Amino acid sequence: MDDLLAAPALACLPGWQENGIDALAGLGFGRDRKLKTKKRAIEALLAVSLGRPVKERDMMFLLDDWDSIEKYSVGPDLQAYSYKLLREKLLIALAEPDTKRDLFYLIGNML
Repeated sequence: MDDLLAAPALACLPGWQENGIDALAGLGFGRDRKLKTKKRAIEALLAVSLGRPVKERDMMFLLDDWDSIEKYSVGPDLQAYSYKLLREKLLIALAEPDTKRDLFYLIGNML
């Protein structure tokens, strides 16, 4: 996917509430996904788990004025759902050698 299209599309998925969070989890922890897609999906999940929409600082290739554009809001239910799903997916990923390797690689690239 084109970087200029993929990042905003992934960053907007939480606007579909739990369905969007499920889609991000599938993209972030799916086996047949590029590492770049996994990284962006996990970045979006992390932002929502913190109780806020994805911001420019969270993900590369977002528009320069991304933070000033009105988007979805993250309520306590969506934050809790995202946090629970992210935690569950991380624990599963850490139990499998291949996904654990990919996860640590992604975390290293987020820093």
